[in-house]
Order: sequence, then structure tokens, then C-alpha cells
Amino acid sequence: MDILILLVPMSLVLVALIGVVFAWSVKSGQYDDLEGPAHRILADDDGASASEGSAPDPDAGLTAVNPTAPAARNMHTTADAKAGISAAARRLPR
Repeated sequence: MDILILLVPMSLVLVALIGVVFAWSVKSGQYDDLEGPAHRILADDDGASASEGSAPDPDAGLTAVNPTAPAARNMHTTADAKAGISAAARRLPR
């Protein structure tokens, strides 16, 4: 029964905190348009900019994530290859 002295106030503080967060989200407009994003993702915008007689460029909407990044290294190094250590064996704790 002594634990109730601790749990009841903690639960009331938690409920008040949840209420404040919910009120903030309603006032900031989080629930204004619930169906708009679902319809917007289904809209077909690809054909709007392409001319009628030509095929659309498949890479037109793609951008490089990091074009200046160096190429990825091979996971199997030459020292490991000479020693005969596989990639799975390198992951094991030593």
C-alpha cells in the first residue's frame, strides 16, 4: 500500500504531461489535414513535365546521395586474404 503514495502522483504527472503534448500537437496543426498526404503520394506527377512524343527519362528525378564520397572499400583486405581469414572470422571477438 505504501507504493500507492508514489505511483498515484507519478501517474497524475504522466497524464498531465501527455495532455500538454497532445494540446500542443493540436494547436500546432498536426491533425489539420489527415487525408491530404495519402492522396498526394498517389498523384502521378511524372507525366506533367515530359513532352507528349518522347519517352520519360528514367533518371530525371534521381539525385546522387553523396557524389563526392570516396568509393567503398572492399570488406576483405589483402592482409586478411594472405592470412586466409574470412569475413565471418573477422567479425568474431578475439
